[in-house]
Amino acid sequence: MDVTQPCNDWPALGQLSVATKSCCSRPGTRSRLASTHRYTDNQQLCPLWAVVPRLGRDGTSPTPEGYVNKRARPPTTGLGYQALQVDHLGALVEGSSGGVLLARLAAYARPASPEAPYCVVNDYVATAVGMAMGVPVPPGSLIKLGSEWGFISIGFGEHGTRPPPAELDLLGAERPWEATGVIVLDQWISNSDRHDGNVAYLSTLGVAAFDHDQALFGACPPGEGAGSLSQSRETRVKNHPFGPYLKTDEHFESWIARAKSIAREELDRAVWTCVDTGLLARPDATALVDFLQYRQRNLGKFISESNSEFSGVSAWTLGDVGGE
Repeated sequence: MDVTQPCNDWPALGQLSVATKSCCSRPGTRSRLASTHRYTDNQQLCPLWAVVPRLGRDGTSPTPEGYVNKRARPPTTGLGYQALQVDHLGALVEGSSGGVLLARLAAYARPASPEAPYCVVNDYVATAVGMAMGVPVPPGSLIKLGSEWGFISIGFGEHGTRPPPAELDLLGAERPWEATGVIVLDQWISNSDRHDGNVAYLSTLGVAAFDHDQALFGACPPGEGAGSLSQSRETRVKNHPFGPYLKTDEHFESWIARAKSIAREELDRAVWTCVDTGLLARPDATALVDFLQYRQRNLGKFISESNSEFSGVSAWTLGDVGGE
Protein backbone atom coordinates (compact mmCIF):
# COMPACT_ATOMS: atom_id res chain seq x y z
CA MET A 1 0.00 0.00 0.00
CA ASP A 2 1.21 3.51 -0.83
CA VAL A 3 1.18 5.05 2.64
CA THR A 4 0.89 8.55 1.19
CA GLN A 5 -2.71 7.78 0.17
CA PRO A 6 -5.80 8.30 2.37
CA CYS A 7 -7.06 5.27 4.26
CA ASN A 8 -10.40 5.00 2.42
CA ASP A 9 -9.65 1.33 1.79
CA TRP A 10 -8.96 0.70 5.51
CA PRO A 11 -12.50 0.78 6.94
CA ALA A 12 -11.56 -1.29 10.01
CA LEU A 13 -9.33 1.50 11.26
CA GLY A 14 -12.37 3.57 12.15
CA GLN A 15 -13.27 0.96 14.76
CA LEU A 16 -10.02 1.37 16.70
CA SER A 17 -10.06 3.06 20.08
CA VAL A 18 -7.22 3.88 22.43
CA ALA A 19 -7.11 3.21 26.19
CA THR A 20 -7.33 6.58 27.87
CA LYS A 21 -4.82 5.94 30.66
CA SER A 22 -2.12 4.26 28.64
CA CYS A 23 1.43 4.81 27.42
CA CYS A 24 3.80 2.04 26.15
CA SER A 25 6.05 0.06 23.26
CA ARG A 26 6.00 -2.50 20.39
CA PRO A 27 5.44 -5.99 18.88
CA GLY A 28 7.16 -9.26 17.94
CA THR A 29 4.44 -10.55 15.63
CA ARG A 30 3.65 -7.33 13.83
CA SER A 31 0.67 -6.18 11.83
CA ARG A 32 1.58 -3.12 9.76
CA LEU A 33 -0.94 -0.34 10.29
CA ALA A 34 0.23 2.72 8.45
CA SER A 35 -2.24 5.14 6.93
CA THR A 36 -3.38 8.67 6.46
CA HIS A 37 -6.84 9.97 7.11
CA ARG A 38 -8.89 12.78 5.60
CA TYR A 39 -10.10 14.93 8.44
CA THR A 40 -13.42 16.75 8.43
CA ASP A 41 -15.51 18.27 11.18
CA ASN A 42 -17.82 15.24 11.40
CA GLN A 43 -15.03 12.62 11.48
CA GLN A 44 -13.10 11.30 14.42
CA LEU A 45 -9.33 11.41 14.17
CA CYS A 46 -7.87 8.03 13.20
CA PRO A 47 -5.84 6.73 16.20
CA LEU A 48 -2.86 6.06 13.93
CA TRP A 49 -2.33 9.78 13.46
CA ALA A 50 -0.21 11.82 15.80
CA VAL A 51 -0.32 15.54 16.44
CA VAL A 52 3.10 17.16 16.12
CA PRO A 53 4.35 20.75 16.02
CA ARG A 54 4.81 22.36 12.63
CA LEU A 55 8.22 21.44 11.21
CA GLY A 56 10.71 23.65 9.43
CA ARG A 57 10.42 24.45 5.75
CA ASP A 58 12.65 21.53 4.85
CA GLY A 59 10.48 19.11 6.85
CA THR A 60 12.97 18.59 9.64
CA SER A 61 13.51 19.83 13.16
CA PRO A 62 17.10 21.04 13.63
CA THR A 63 19.51 19.54 16.13
CA PRO A 64 19.82 21.80 19.20
CA GLU A 65 22.76 24.16 18.84
CA GLY A 66 25.80 23.41 20.92
CA TYR A 67 24.80 19.80 21.66
CA VAL A 68 28.10 17.93 21.37
CA ASN A 69 27.73 14.93 23.70
CA LYS A 70 28.44 12.13 21.22
CA ARG A 71 27.52 9.45 23.73
CA ALA A 72 23.90 10.53 23.77
CA ARG A 73 23.61 12.82 20.78
CA PRO A 74 20.11 13.54 19.49
CA PRO A 75 18.94 12.25 16.11
CA THR A 76 20.11 14.38 13.22
CA THR A 77 16.50 15.09 12.27
CA GLY A 78 15.49 15.84 15.84
CA LEU A 79 12.42 13.62 15.41
CA GLY A 80 13.59 10.31 16.82
CA TYR A 81 11.07 7.94 15.28
CA GLN A 82 10.09 8.91 11.75
CA ALA A 83 12.04 11.13 9.39
CA LEU A 84 8.88 12.92 8.32
CA GLN A 85 8.78 15.02 5.19
CA VAL A 86 6.48 17.95 4.49
CA ASP A 87 4.24 15.91 2.18
CA HIS A 88 3.55 13.53 5.09
CA LEU A 89 1.77 16.25 7.05
CA GLY A 90 -1.96 16.82 6.94
CA ALA A 91 -4.41 19.59 7.70
CA LEU A 92 -3.97 22.30 10.28
CA VAL A 93 -5.79 21.42 13.51
CA GLU A 94 -8.47 24.08 13.81
CA GLY A 95 -8.23 26.15 16.98
CA SER A 96 -4.72 24.90 17.86
CA SER A 97 -1.96 27.26 18.91
CA GLY A 98 1.43 27.32 17.24
CA GLY A 99 0.34 25.86 13.91
CA VAL A 100 -0.22 22.20 14.93
CA LEU A 101 -0.70 19.86 11.97
CA LEU A 102 -2.00 16.31 11.63
CA ALA A 103 0.79 13.85 10.81
CA ARG A 104 0.93 10.30 9.52
CA LEU A 105 3.18 7.82 11.33
CA ALA A 106 3.86 4.13 10.82
CA ALA A 107 2.68 1.98 13.70
CA TYR A 108 2.78 -1.70 14.67
CA ALA A 109 0.06 -3.68 16.43
CA ARG A 110 0.18 -6.77 18.63
CA PRO A 111 -3.17 -8.54 19.02
CA ALA A 112 -4.01 -10.66 22.04
CA SER A 113 -3.22 -14.34 21.59
CA PRO A 114 -4.78 -17.40 23.29
CA GLU A 115 -1.38 -19.12 23.00
CA ALA A 116 0.36 -16.21 24.77
CA PRO A 117 -2.31 -14.70 27.04
CA TYR A 118 0.03 -12.22 28.76
CA CYS A 119 1.87 -10.91 25.67
CA VAL A 120 -0.10 -7.65 25.40
CA VAL A 121 0.21 -6.92 29.14
CA ASN A 122 3.92 -7.71 29.05
CA ASP A 123 4.56 -5.36 26.14
CA TYR A 124 2.40 -2.55 27.49
CA VAL A 125 3.63 -2.56 31.10
CA ALA A 126 7.28 -3.04 30.11
CA THR A 127 7.04 -0.12 27.71
CA ALA A 128 5.30 2.07 30.28
CA VAL A 129 8.09 1.31 32.76
CA GLY A 130 10.74 2.03 30.13
CA MET A 131 9.14 5.34 29.20
CA ALA A 132 8.92 6.36 32.84
CA MET A 133 12.65 5.65 33.20
CA GLY A 134 13.53 7.51 30.02
CA VAL A 135 14.85 4.42 28.24
CA PRO A 136 14.56 4.70 24.43
CA VAL A 137 11.45 2.59 23.86
CA PRO A 138 8.96 3.55 21.12
CA PRO A 139 5.80 5.13 22.59
CA GLY A 140 2.69 2.96 22.45
CA SER A 141 -0.73 2.31 23.88
CA LEU A 142 -3.36 -0.29 24.56
CA ILE A 143 -5.81 -0.16 21.68
CA LYS A 144 -9.04 -1.90 20.70
CA LEU A 145 -8.39 -4.14 17.69
CA GLY A 146 -11.89 -5.12 16.68
CA SER A 147 -13.52 -6.55 19.81
CA GLU A 148 -10.27 -7.33 21.64
CA TRP A 149 -7.65 -5.19 23.33
CA GLY A 150 -4.18 -5.20 21.80
CA PHE A 151 -1.03 -3.15 21.86
CA ILE A 152 0.16 -0.60 19.32
CA SER A 153 3.36 1.42 19.12
CA ILE A 154 4.99 3.97 16.89
CA GLY A 155 7.34 2.51 14.30
CA PHE A 156 11.05 3.25 14.45
CA GLY A 157 12.87 3.70 11.18
CA GLU A 158 13.62 6.07 8.37
CA HIS A 159 10.60 7.00 6.24
CA GLY A 160 8.48 4.28 7.83
CA THR A 161 10.77 1.37 6.93
CA ARG A 162 11.67 -1.35 9.40
CA PRO A 163 15.25 -0.96 10.63
CA PRO A 164 17.85 -3.72 10.16
CA PRO A 165 19.12 -5.76 13.14
CA ALA A 166 21.27 -3.62 15.40
CA GLU A 167 25.05 -3.89 15.29
CA LEU A 168 25.56 -4.40 19.01
CA ASP A 169 29.27 -3.60 18.94
CA LEU A 170 28.55 -0.15 17.47
CA LEU A 171 25.66 0.40 19.85
CA GLY A 172 27.82 -0.37 22.88
CA ALA A 173 30.72 1.76 21.68
CA GLU A 174 28.81 4.78 20.33
CA ARG A 175 25.74 4.87 22.60
CA PRO A 176 26.79 3.55 26.03
CA TRP A 177 24.22 5.74 27.83
CA GLU A 178 21.26 4.27 25.95
CA ALA A 179 22.72 0.74 25.99
CA THR A 180 23.11 0.88 29.77
CA GLY A 181 19.53 2.08 30.15
CA VAL A 182 18.24 -0.90 28.16
CA ILE A 183 20.30 -3.29 30.31
CA VAL A 184 18.83 -1.84 33.53
CA LEU A 185 15.31 -1.98 32.10
CA ASP A 186 15.76 -5.62 31.06
CA GLN A 187 16.93 -6.52 34.57
CA TRP A 188 13.94 -4.76 36.10
CA ILE A 189 11.32 -6.42 33.89
CA SER A 190 13.13 -9.80 33.83
CA ASN A 191 13.54 -9.72 30.06
CA SER A 192 15.92 -12.44 28.87
CA ASP A 193 14.75 -12.11 25.26
CA ARG A 194 16.87 -9.13 24.18
CA HIS A 195 18.71 -9.66 20.86
CA ASP A 196 19.78 -7.69 17.80
CA GLY A 197 16.34 -8.11 16.21
CA ASN A 198 14.40 -6.26 18.93
CA VAL A 199 16.72 -3.33 19.39
CA ALA A 200 17.50 -0.86 16.63
CA TYR A 201 20.36 1.58 16.25
CA LEU A 202 20.43 4.04 13.38
CA SER A 203 22.95 6.85 13.55
CA THR A 204 20.43 9.16 11.89
CA LEU A 205 17.64 8.45 14.40
CA GLY A 206 19.07 6.93 17.58
CA VAL A 207 18.22 3.81 19.58
CA ALA A 208 14.94 1.96 20.13
CA ALA A 209 14.31 -1.16 22.23
CA PHE A 210 11.03 -2.97 21.59
CA ASP A 211 9.20 -6.33 21.66
CA HIS A 212 8.83 -6.99 25.38
CA ASP A 213 6.21 -9.73 25.08
CA GLN A 214 8.52 -12.28 26.78
CA ALA A 215 9.23 -10.09 29.83
CA LEU A 216 7.36 -10.03 33.18
CA PHE A 217 4.84 -12.92 33.03
CA GLY A 218 6.68 -14.42 30.06
CA ALA A 219 4.86 -17.01 27.95
CA CYS A 220 3.13 -18.83 30.81
CA PRO A 221 -0.32 -20.43 30.31
CA PRO A 222 -3.57 -18.67 31.36
CA GLY A 223 -4.03 -18.46 35.12
CA GLU A 224 -0.38 -19.13 35.94
CA GLY A 225 0.83 -15.53 35.89
CA ALA A 226 1.42 -15.13 39.62
CA GLY A 227 3.34 -18.42 39.74
CA SER A 228 5.54 -17.35 36.85
CA LEU A 229 6.38 -14.08 38.61
CA SER A 230 7.22 -15.94 41.80
CA GLN A 231 9.67 -18.19 39.94
CA SER A 232 11.56 -15.29 38.31
CA ARG A 233 11.34 -12.81 41.21
CA GLU A 234 14.86 -13.49 42.53
CA THR A 235 16.48 -14.38 39.20
CA ARG A 236 18.79 -11.91 37.52
CA VAL A 237 18.97 -11.76 33.73
CA LYS A 238 22.19 -13.52 32.79
CA ASN A 239 24.47 -12.93 29.80
CA HIS A 240 22.81 -9.83 28.45
CA PRO A 241 23.80 -9.53 24.76
CA PHE A 242 25.09 -5.97 25.29
CA GLY A 243 27.53 -7.17 27.95
CA PRO A 244 30.58 -7.88 25.76
CA TYR A 245 30.22 -4.56 23.91
CA LEU A 246 29.78 -2.09 26.75
CA LYS A 247 33.09 -0.36 27.50
CA THR A 248 32.15 1.55 30.65
CA ASP A 249 30.03 1.09 33.77
CA GLU A 250 29.80 4.83 34.46
CA HIS A 251 26.10 5.10 33.57
CA PHE A 252 24.71 2.28 35.71
CA GLU A 253 24.38 4.33 38.88
CA SER A 254 22.32 7.08 37.27
CA TRP A 255 20.05 4.63 35.44
CA ILE A 256 19.45 2.63 38.62
CA ALA A 257 18.64 5.87 40.44
CA ARG A 258 16.18 6.79 37.68
CA ALA A 259 14.47 3.42 38.01
CA LYS A 260 14.27 3.64 41.80
CA SER A 261 12.76 7.14 41.61
CA ILE A 262 9.62 5.86 39.88
CA ALA A 263 6.74 5.90 42.36
CA ARG A 264 4.47 3.00 43.23
CA GLU A 265 1.59 5.06 41.83
CA GLU A 266 3.12 5.01 38.34
CA LEU A 267 3.49 1.24 38.47
CA ASP A 268 -0.11 0.95 39.69
CA ARG A 269 -1.31 3.15 36.84
CA ALA A 270 0.26 0.97 34.16
CA VAL A 271 -0.71 -2.38 35.71
CA TRP A 272 -4.27 -1.52 36.74
CA THR A 273 -5.04 -0.09 33.29
CA CYS A 274 -4.71 -3.71 32.14
CA VAL A 275 -7.28 -4.73 34.77
CA ASP A 276 -9.66 -2.01 33.62
CA THR A 277 -9.51 -3.31 30.05
CA GLY A 278 -10.05 -6.93 31.12
CA LEU A 279 -6.57 -8.05 30.06
CA LEU A 280 -5.42 -8.92 33.59
CA ALA A 281 -7.07 -10.47 36.64
CA ARG A 282 -6.83 -8.59 39.94
CA PRO A 283 -4.67 -11.22 41.73
CA ASP A 284 -2.20 -11.14 38.82
CA ALA A 285 -2.15 -7.34 38.93
CA THR A 286 -1.35 -7.31 42.65
CA ALA A 287 1.40 -9.88 42.10
CA LEU A 288 2.85 -7.88 39.19
CA VAL A 289 3.09 -4.62 41.15
CA ASP A 290 4.78 -6.47 44.02
CA PHE A 291 7.17 -8.14 41.54
CA LEU A 292 8.09 -4.80 39.96
CA GLN A 293 8.68 -3.17 43.32
CA TYR A 294 10.89 -6.00 44.56
CA ARG A 295 13.08 -6.00 41.43
CA GLN A 296 13.17 -2.20 41.49
CA ARG A 297 14.69 -2.28 44.99
CA ASN A 298 17.20 -4.93 43.96
CA LEU A 299 18.36 -3.61 40.60
CA GLY A 300 21.78 -2.66 41.97
CA LYS A 301 22.31 -6.15 43.33
CA PHE A 302 21.33 -7.80 40.03
CA ILE A 303 23.66 -5.52 38.04
CA SER A 304 26.58 -5.98 40.46
CA GLU A 305 26.17 -9.77 40.34
CA SER A 306 26.50 -9.54 36.54
CA ASN A 307 29.76 -7.55 36.49
CA SER A 308 31.88 -10.44 35.22
CA GLU A 309 29.68 -10.61 32.10
CA PHE A 310 30.63 -7.08 31.04
CA SER A 311 33.92 -8.22 29.58
CA GLY A 312 34.55 -4.93 27.78
CA VAL A 313 34.63 -2.96 31.04
CA SER A 314 38.26 -2.84 32.15
CA ALA A 315 37.60 -1.60 35.69
CA TRP A 316 34.32 -2.11 37.54
CA THR A 317 33.59 1.00 39.59
CA LEU A 318 29.92 0.59 40.52
CA GLY A 319 29.69 0.75 44.30
CA ASP A 320 27.02 -0.33 46.74
CA VAL A 321 23.65 0.64 45.23
CA GLY A 322 21.47 -1.22 47.68
CA GLY A 323 19.37 -4.36 47.61
CA GLU A 324 17.69 -6.83 49.91
